[in-house]
Amino acid sequence: MVFLIILGVLIGLAALLLWSRAGVKIVYGPQGLTVRLRLGVFRLRLWPARKKKEKQKKVKKERPPKEKKPSEPKPPTTWDEKKALLKLGLRAGGQFWRAVRVDRLTLRVTLAGWDAATLAARYGQAHAALGMLSPLLQNKVRRRDIRLWLDYRLPKTEASLVFAASVRVGRVLLISLSFLFSFLKLRRGEKSGDTTS
Repeated sequence: MVFLIILGVLIGLAALLLWSRAGVKIVYGPQGLTVRLRLGVFRLRLWPARKKKEKQKKVKKERPPKEKKPSEPKPPTTWDEKKALLKLGLRAGGQFWRAVRVDRLTLRVTLAGWDAATLAARYGQAHAALGMLSPLLQNKVRRRDIRLWLDYRLPKTEASLVFAASVRVGRVLLISLSFLFSFLKLRRGEKSGDTTS
């Protein structure tokens, strides 16, 4: 009975972990760049990294270098193999991109400059670039707020960004396993082709 209870709790925790979302949040502004990771309710700051206390390094005795055995040269990959690997990578990348959900995208750009003609041209180029990206982000971003301004008084262009995206852990696991099985199947086919030739 106790075993069944423990097994049920472990299955429930595994299902909760696979159903939870892992995400990243990137914030850029006048204060600098901040990158945070999250998994469910847990948060971890990646950048700027926390300062660690300096520890006294122990002096290690130098060991004589070991003699390395000459490794057998690997056969060069053919163009067909590279194309198959590229196809696998693109398919996995497309599946991952479809699984990613962009929760928030906030972009503020203030273009600076004293020359009105040059500034107007830069403004038009920036708007054209945003117009090209808009169809890609239309069905992908849940909260989107992109604004572009001009300011002749600023000495340099200013920008701020808030980007938050997440993906379900179970979905990433399925994509990784699918890519791994396809890769192993491809390698097995290459080895069988080498032995038959």
